[in-house]
Amino acid sequence: MPTGITTERLIIRDRIILLSSAVVILALAWLLLAGSGSGFGGVDVVLVPHAHATARGGLPAVFSLWLVMMVAMMLPPVLPWVLFFGAVARDHHPSAPSFPSAAILAGGYFTIWAGFSAVAALGQLG
Repeated sequence: MPTGITTERLIIRDRIILLSSAVVILALAWLLLAGSGSGFGGVDVVLVPHAHATARGGLPAVFSLWLVMMVAMMLPPVLPWVLFFGAVARDHHPSAPSFPSAAILAGGYFTIWAGFSAVAALGQLG
């Protein structure tokens, strides 16, 4: 650990990195969803993936819409969990940054939801 930096300052730095990343991801997801009314990847739906879509963009476009909607809706509730996991990781390894561990946790969480998005997209087009 660098001299002069306390554990509390490292925790604050990690939280700032995690929260800043979450804000950027959420802003991008909601901007993409807000623009979906004008044809998100060729899919004519307005913010609701379950609406009957004639998918000119096919499965990739419908899957993308489901995935972006899922990130926009599921990131806020999981964020406290990720922050807590980052704090626990910091307690176990004080000299290592906690955001890689928290990012791996969030990545696994969203991988599961990406699988759901694929099933939902297949069901919508099926």
